[in-house]
Amino acid sequence: MRRAGPARPKGFGQRVNKRRLVALIVGTLSSVLFLALAFRNIDYAKWSAALGEMSPWPWAPLAVLSYVAGHFLRGFRCRKLLSNDAYLSVPRATSVVVLGYAANNVLPARLGELVRAGMLSKEAGVPALQALSVTLLERILDGLALLLLLLLAALRLPRAPLFDATLGVGASVFGLASGAVLLAVLAPRAITSLASRTAQLFGARVHDRVVRAVTELVMGVSYLRTTGAALGALALSVGIWVLEGGMFLLLLPAFGLAPDPFVAAAALCVTNLGILAPSTPGFIGTFHFFCMTTLVTLGVSEAVALSYATVVHLSFFVPVTLWGVAIATTYGISLTGLAAQAARAEPWSDREERAPVASIKPTRATRRPPSSELALLCAALIPIDDAPEASREEVLADVTRFVESELADLPGHLPWLMALGLAGFRGLTALRFLRPLQRVPADRLRPWVEAFAYGKVPPVRQFFRALRSVALIAFYEHEVLRRELRGATPARSLVRDRGERALAEA
Repeated sequence: MRRAGPARPKGFGQRVNKRRLVALIVGTLSSVLFLALAFRNIDYAKWSAALGEMSPWPWAPLAVLSYVAGHFLRGFRCRKLLSNDAYLSVPRATSVVVLGYAANNVLPARLGELVRAGMLSKEAGVPALQALSVTLLERILDGLALLLLLLLAALRLPRAPLFDATLGVGASVFGLASGAVLLAVLAPRAITSLASRTAQLFGARVHDRVVRAVTELVMGVSYLRTTGAALGALALSVGIWVLEGGMFLLLLPAFGLAPDPFVAAAALCVTNLGILAPSTPGFIGTFHFFCMTTLVTLGVSEAVALSYATVVHLSFFVPVTLWGVAIATTYGISLTGLAAQAARAEPWSDREERAPVASIKPTRATRRPPSSELALLCAALIPIDDAPEASREEVLADVTRFVESELADLPGHLPWLMALGLAGFRGLTALRFLRPLQRVPADRLRPWVEAFAYGKVPPVRQFFRALRSVALIAFYEHEVLRRELRGATPARSLVRDRGERALAEA
């Protein structure tokens, strides 16, 4: 018998359907408006003639190749942004990126971004909010790269109000977004601590959810915490858009236009910043209007400019959509099912939603000494230094007893699997250090445990996540920690470098 999933608030489905309907109506009206603006002064005979006189060979195939190459570079960037927390191969990261773009081409309200974040969460084994944070970070990096390229193009092309307006609006939007990212990069502990203290006012349940959500979002930008990494990510983003700009450049001579890289860059940037406006799936209307308007501003006739915009749109829309459908077929994914899950804000899954296998219960009222081995593991998995020094032994003992009780209550064969995994870890530890687990110094044991808990092997990470999540819940719900957080002393850091990562997956 199928087990029932969690109950939803009354009226939840109706609210979701209304939001989707509103987004679809607004996007459709916007697309119709931009299409009307694009075609209002068009001589249809000249437009048809310009399309008929296009020279597709070899320009169209080369343009598509340049665009496709950019997606592999996007996959590499996605892999780098997650490299602190998970290992994801470039082909798999590219599949995630392409599926998101394909979903945006066929789903309304940019649901492809949620589809992409959901698949990234599953493939990389990171929390959903962290995956969404990475996806938003990629969009911000894209915006900064486009603004940089447009600025370079505007300096070489005749002054135009279109370029000034685009730069002004883009700088405002992405400047604010970049400021938020910079704050999260420079002060993650302060943000999490502030969120924790504020959420304390609304009770334990709200506190846990807020702290977890904020930490996951902050972890999404953790890769940028060194100057070299931040500059490298921006350089990769510029490279991505240079390759995509190659599509715009290579299609210029197909319409008898000079292959000017600055004209192509202007068309690329204005178009991609312009399609941030609401539209139908695939950016029909908005893409055509902004691409055409850019060329008209630079002296190209309206008929040729609209023909060029039409072909450029097809050159990105058709390949990435077919590529995404092929990926979805390979993974056994239904795009319509993903759309429904994304619209309802559900976790991405290719399986039926099931009830949790266990629930967290209060610690049993026993004061027996906890397992020394498990205590060492718990000490390596929680930021024990955040507890008052005088209470650390008490807190660690209580956390360990709580973890023991939860492991003992696992259903079915799970306790045996957990015991087998811990036995394997003890054996590897003995081989590594030539001594039992209890005799490994704490300063050497923590990096060893973290190598498994945050390593590149997903099953091992998942195994340690169970221990880590339960230990962190017990740690931050301990009365000593809660009293410390409510006290008048200066805010303590809820998380440390590794603690942030652990709490993000709690």
